[in-house]
Amino acid sequence: MSTHVTDIDQFKRAHPDTRFVDVLLPDLLSTPRGKRLKIDALPTIYAGAFRLPGSIRSEEHTSELQSHHD
Repeated sequence: MSTHVTDIDQFKRAHPDTRFVDVLLPDLLSTPRGKRLKIDALPTIYAGAFRLPGSIRSEEHTSELQSHHD
């Protein structure tokens, strides 16, 4: 059994009421971006399959969306 699976199982046993986890990753300007996911998604996250929306790449340093239709 993978170490991550063991860690996840231990966490779930220690915190049985936990239904969601917040996953935060910094963007290129160190602004935290994230998602709230069901706890059952933890193995997928540990496997490296977590993805953020591509739209965050359309933001510049002011955090305002830039139009690509100009």
